[in-house]
This record gives sequence, structure tokens and C-alpha cells, in this order.
Amino acid sequence: MKNPSRSSFDRKCVEKIQQILENKSTVKKEVYKERNPKLYHRLVQMVVENHDLLLRTIRKCKFMENDPEMGVVKCFQILEKRLKNARLRRKFVEAMGEEKLKHTRNPLFVRINTLRGGKIEDLDGLDCEETPIEHVYRVSCVSSINDLKVYRDGKIVIQNIASCLPALHTILNPEEHSRVIDTCSAPGNKTSHLSMIMNNTGKIHAFEMDPNRVETLRTQLNKLGVTNTEVVHDDFIASAPEEFEAVRYVLCDPSCSGSGIHLNYKPDQDRIDHLKAFQIKIVEHALKFRPEKLIYSVCSEHREECEEVVEEVLRNPEYDLEDISGFWKSDESLGFPFSHKVIRCRSNSESGSIGFFIALFESVERQRVADGISRPHHEQEVEPHECRYLFCRNQAVLCSFYLESRDRLHSWIDKIAQTCCCGCERKECVREHEEHIVVDRLQKLLEPGREHRHVYNRKIRVDVVFSSQVSADVYEID
Repeated sequence: MKNPSRSSFDRKCVEKIQQILENKSTVKKEVYKERNPKLYHRLVQMVVENHDLLLRTIRKCKFMENDPEMGVVKCFQILEKRLKNARLRRKFVEAMGEEKLKHTRNPLFVRINTLRGGKIEDLDGLDCEETPIEHVYRVSCVSSINDLKVYRDGKIVIQNIASCLPALHTILNPEEHSRVIDTCSAPGNKTSHLSMIMNNTGKIHAFEMDPNRVETLRTQLNKLGVTNTEVVHDDFIASAPEEFEAVRYVLCDPSCSGSGIHLNYKPDQDRIDHLKAFQIKIVEHALKFRPEKLIYSVCSEHREECEEVVEEVLRNPEYDLEDISGFWKSDESLGFPFSHKVIRCRSNSESGSIGFFIALFESVERQRVADGISRPHHEQEVEPHECRYLFCRNQAVLCSFYLESRDRLHSWIDKIAQTCCCGCERKECVREHEEHIVVDRLQKLLEPGREHRHVYNRKIRVDVVFSSQVSADVYEID
């Protein structure tokens, strides 16, 4: 990959820094416009953090007065000895006096990548300590990580601990041989972590819309030995659920304000509101794929992008929040009814993490089946009535679903018939019987003047409860 010339590089850095200082962009967004984002990242980040000090310094020294923004970039490069000019460096240091460049950075975390055969011995020689997350270590000695052979070979990955949480075994926990969607994948660290947990089995559909970030994503996945991932160069919101069958898990880490990352972040309410609308839209679209679990994560501390997104998504009664608070201690609670179930952390916390927010949505149907619940707790007991059709179940199961088509109803009933505890085959009998119950139920729901129709987005909710007895008992909740 050919690097730009010095003059071209400096001019691009000036343009990126201006965009960031004017709150028109972020460091991450700007550097990933380039084919080699690492080449730009540190310089852009450090100049943004120290811009006022650098500007005062060049003014005192009357350096590049006709182009102060370029002067700021050159001043930083000379102070960092990227450009050799001992005379100017001494002059800048004298002008700064006791003030120093802020070299503030979050502690470095590395993840051992087992897909490339990474192991704990690869961290020998580094001052590192364990974290609560398997394979993730906090590293104190950071100067030579990029030069290590194990890093270049993809055996270790530089990845903030907050970025490792969404894919975690104990949170999203995708099973081997399952299908997963990563809605906004670049640069690929979370995608590769998912693949590692799945042992490179199953399939991950990794969406990315930006062409430069797609190239970064492919390069990173190849470096880290990921082979079970299809990179989809497309806007996830434009994707059709019917084209991606049997998706069980979704990781949704959409664009956000980055308020949990940037030290000099200045809020822009219009932009925050725009991002919130986009985040709600992408999560709601992801739920159309009917995953068992969806993890929502952002590196933001704004309630608009965190709890308010969750609050809106929870209007969908097919999904609820799973309590994940036990996996990581939140720094604060904003007092929402579900605050005890999510993870919210501010930057510069004792953990050394960036600021972030995570919530895990789980299918209500999956929760009920897993818990062996026969009906919602708020439903009153009803007496069973006799039925002339005999079918059996190995346990009581509540099936709450939305009646969208006859085909879907038949498919669902077929699944029930196949799980009879005695192995009997009464599929047609069960189908005929259940279709009769559902149609009768629909007619009741649609009666004029009926207040509680359980109608949501023009879809009609039907609740049918099966008894655990090998008998003809059918519970119809009215």
C-alpha cells in the first residue's frame, strides 16, 4: 500500500482536524476515509486534543502565520521528532514553558486471537494483567505492540475491553454452526471476536456500506484468520430478511456520537437526535429477521442514544431485555424502569474502559419456552374444556406469535407435532384442530367494539396454551 507524499499527508490531516474541531465529524470517521487509517490516527487525535496549546505556541514563535492550521500540524510533528528541526523544537519547548502536550490515552487492551493459534505465552515480555473477560488482557507497556510479530501475525488484537463485551460468551454467546448478522462491521474487531467464539463455524453476514471501510474490514478479517464470514458491501437497512434465513443472533453497533471516546467532544443536539432516529431504525429493522438475541451497543454516554433507543424498541412486544448487569458493573443508572438490566459506563472509569452502553434484547417466545412457562403470569387460571382431537406434548408451552399467513401457521403447527413426547404422528389432526381454534379466536378479536384486540402494527396476537397431559385438554385464553 503506497503512502501519500508528506505535503499531501499534512494537508489531509489539516482538513480532517478542521472537520473535527467544527463538530462536523469525528476522529474515527475521518481516519477511516483513508486506506491506511493507522497512518493518520495518532497525529489527528493528538493535534485535536492539544490544538489550543499548539496554536498558542506557534503564535508566540510567529511560525507559519499565514497558515496557522498547517503550522499546528508541523509544530506537533517537530515536537514529536517526526520532523527533524532541533532549533525550532527548542524554540517551541521554550514557548510552551511548563505546559506539556497531553499524551492522555485509555489503557491498552489486547485480545488473544485463538483463530491464529494465539496463546497467553504470546504476551511474554509485556506488562499485562487479566481482565474479567476471557482472552482479554490489560497492557501497560504499549510502545512496541504494533512492532511485535505476534501482532503482525494476527495472534493478538488491540481491542478496547468495551468492544469485547457485546460478543462475549456470557452475553450474546452465539453457538457454533449458527448464523449471525453484524449490522455495521468495520473495522472488524467485533466480527472476528464473534467468529472466534463460534470457532469459525456457522456463518456471519458482516454488513458495511462505506467502500473504504469494506476494504479495511476484509483486510482485518483475513489477517485474523476469519473464514466463516461473508462481507456484505451494502446498507443493512436496505437488506431483505427473507434473503437471510435462520439468523439466530444479531450484533448491532451502529454509528453514534462517540461521546464515550473523544476527550474534546462537544455535543450537537441536532446530530444526536438524528443519530437516535437512525439507531432506532436499524435496530427495528434487525428485529424483522426474528433473531433469538440482539445485542445493541454504542460508545456513547447520551441517554438519547442509549436508554431512549431501548425504550422505543421495547414497544415491540415480541422482544424484551435480558438482564446482563451481572457481567459488568455499571457506573451509573439514569432511572429508567430497565436500567438495572443494561450496562452503562463512563469513560475514565476504574476499569480503564471507554464510555459505552450495552443492552441485550431477547425473543419473548424464546424466553417463555426456555423457562417452561405455560402462560403469562398475569393470565388468570381457566378451566380446561374437552376436545375430540387427541394430541400430546412433553411439557406445557405457551406460544405467542403474530398470525401473518396460513403458511406460517402450518409451519409452526408442524413443529409442535414433531415434538410429541410419544413420537406419534398426528400432524394433520393437530393442524386441522389448531387452525380451527385460531380462526375462531381471530373472529372474536375482530368483533366490533371489542376493546382488547391485542393488535400491534396491524398484526393480530394469538395465544394458545397446550397442556402437558397426554389428553385432549386445550386451554384457550380469552
